[in-house]
Amino acid sequence: MKFTDLLQQSDTPVQDDTIMGGTAEDWQKEAEKYIESSDPPSEITWKDVGNVALDFTPIIGDIKGGYETVQFIGDELDKENPNYYLIGALGGLGAVATIVGLVPGIGDAAQKAIMSGARMAADRANKLVDSLPEYDPNTVGSNLGNMFASTATKEELDPVRLTGSSKGFYKNKAPNYVPDIDVQATDQGLLMPTKSLKIEDLKGSRLIPLVADRTDAGKILTGLRGGARDYDFEVPIELEGGRGFIRNPYTGAFASMESVMGRQAEEAARIGKEGFDAKGIYMSMSPEGGDFSTMMSDVVIEMMKQSPIKKKDMNDLTKWVKTNVDPNFIGFDNLDAAKKYLKENVVGTRRQLIWKELDKTDYVDKGFPTMGDARVAISDPELLTTPNLQGTSVANFDTSGELLTGPVQQHSTYSSQIGPTGAAGYAGELEAVPYQILMRDFFENRRSQNIPTAGDQRSLTMSDISTEVDDQMIEEVNQYINLIEQAEKDAYIDNISKMRQDRKIYKFGDNGGPPLNDPPIASQMDAAFADELEIGTSQFNIENPDVVLKNHTLDDLEAIDLSKSTAGGPKKNAKIGAVVKEGEEKSIRLNLSSKIDPDGPPAPFNRLQTVHPIRSNGTPNYSEAESYLPAVTVTDGTFHVDQGKRRAIAEDGKKVPAMSVQGNFTSQRNVLNEMDDTVVEIGINPFDKHLFIDMRTGQAVKGFDIATVYRDRVYAKGVAYWKKSEAPKPLPAKGDAEIVNQVRYKFNKGGLVTGLMSPEEM
Repeated sequence: MKFTDLLQQSDTPVQDDTIMGGTAEDWQKEAEKYIESSDPPSEITWKDVGNVALDFTPIIGDIKGGYETVQFIGDELDKENPNYYLIGALGGLGAVATIVGLVPGIGDAAQKAIMSGARMAADRANKLVDSLPEYDPNTVGSNLGNMFASTATKEELDPVRLTGSSKGFYKNKAPNYVPDIDVQATDQGLLMPTKSLKIEDLKGSRLIPLVADRTDAGKILTGLRGGARDYDFEVPIELEGGRGFIRNPYTGAFASMESVMGRQAEEAARIGKEGFDAKGIYMSMSPEGGDFSTMMSDVVIEMMKQSPIKKKDMNDLTKWVKTNVDPNFIGFDNLDAAKKYLKENVVGTRRQLIWKELDKTDYVDKGFPTMGDARVAISDPELLTTPNLQGTSVANFDTSGELLTGPVQQHSTYSSQIGPTGAAGYAGELEAVPYQILMRDFFENRRSQNIPTAGDQRSLTMSDISTEVDDQMIEEVNQYINLIEQAEKDAYIDNISKMRQDRKIYKFGDNGGPPLNDPPIASQMDAAFADELEIGTSQFNIENPDVVLKNHTLDDLEAIDLSKSTAGGPKKNAKIGAVVKEGEEKSIRLNLSSKIDPDGPPAPFNRLQTVHPIRSNGTPNYSEAESYLPAVTVTDGTFHVDQGKRRAIAEDGKKVPAMSVQGNFTSQRNVLNEMDDTVVEIGINPFDKHLFIDMRTGQAVKGFDIATVYRDRVYAKGVAYWKKSEAPKPLPAKGDAEIVNQVRYKFNKGGLVTGLMSPEEM
């Protein structure tokens, strides 16, 4: 913004009061001197005008606190690493545009920080600052934590909680304002400089979501100040990213587990065949996402070295790890050895269990590190207030369909990378935009099916999807980023589905169905599910068979060429089509990491079934896979649902093996070849069902004489139904959010209900 423009923007008469020995006219003349002497003459920086009595310019209507506030902001901006959160808090919401306009070349991250500081802390900070005679940084605090940590709410201190996330960095109340916890880290100068992108620059591309953790990159972590405890690490820790990985000149465009990167590569190849450029766009996971990384285990161990933990309590933790994570764990007597063991012998999903255990208050009370401190320590500081699933950094993706096998710098946690390498892999930075805009079809499909938002992150991570950057996306992105007030942005996202109704007709379910607006299926569903867990039938299911029934046929199955299939990695691929012993009891589960045909239809139509063995206690052994097949038939079987894991899916969106079809394997029959009126189509959606159900009636099913598992459905004969009095009960949510259980029962205690009777008839 030009300073001359600011002088011309107000019709308010200049005051005649004096300040610091000068009148309004005096200070306006002084300001004009800066204009004339600046290079170029037409522009002036914030630091320049910060030494002018801005009380007598139109800016005074924006800046809260007067000249002293302006002076303090100017001093802070003059620092090598300004605290933009503090600047925003002191200036207030009304000054955001002014401050940004007077900082030459300010980046998107700094703008966002100024806005966050203004929004989260301005009111509280201003009350305190106004009472101070002068703004001494040592008095106010170079961070905002000492200003209001004692009185602030859990959400104010850990602002990710204010963004719609159910979790923040800290399980309980943070000890300080999270963005102002002082992480001791040295930039290695490794990463390529950031470059700005506009959504228009990506028109004609297709965006693949890269749902990844918030870990920082290109730095050496040495300690922490201002958290629950201060630390100086004995062994520095290299931070690898995270989104910053995209800017590493010595790596591919992105890294993850082989199963994830394999799917991304396949999607990129499909995009390329359709004539589009493939782009990966980073989307922030919840703050706990970094718990998976080896960086987290390294940090926690370094913190444990400096924590007042009794030997007995350390031994108790060792016992817990041996019992629940790894029976061969060497213990915590030698912390450096423990660190090495955890990195080399325990996979990320198992390490996460340890950090989740340590996050309990009992451990913190015993002197163990606060996990929130560890999460902040390894996180990108620009992502400490970022909502979940915000798209920012963009990578160029190779469309060959192959993962990198050449010499690149490896990530210590994630084994597989996608090309191209170096500068060719980095596209640039978008201003943060929510997934509701960037992944339009994914978002709308899930909301149209009444799937809770809690599972969006996991579903987006495991889905093979992409979205074209078309005119609609460009329009919606620009409308969103032009909104200054966060409340306006939140309202925009809340109403975005309604705004889109004039653009397209939305469908219910993967197989289509009638449009949601004619008739209003959402209203029908609300009414139908009001009597969940009762005796009878689901009127919604009966009245909308085209919506709930998939009616899969044998035609597509017979055309499958398994030579094109992938099960999620080389070791798994070797088991595709593997022979299963006739008559042995097995557990069958849909493999979401697989693809029958890389050019085939989307999930679930293009997925293999995993054949698992059965443990001696009769439960499925999900940790072992014997074969991967497009369809599996079993006899004399049951439907297995782990209610605890089902709750984890429904409440937190976790991807855990929770349900399967169990019975004696047979290769001699296929129910799809025997379709008649006795065949029942069965399915389960763990987000709103705690049992498998007859899709025609909504009633819970218990077992069968014979069943074929194909795609996301089970086709069974001789189906047995649950009595309500005997059926497993759904577990209540651990948190505040209610878990939906849209299940009906055919039988009551002591009686049998037959036929498709409505609740009214019964």
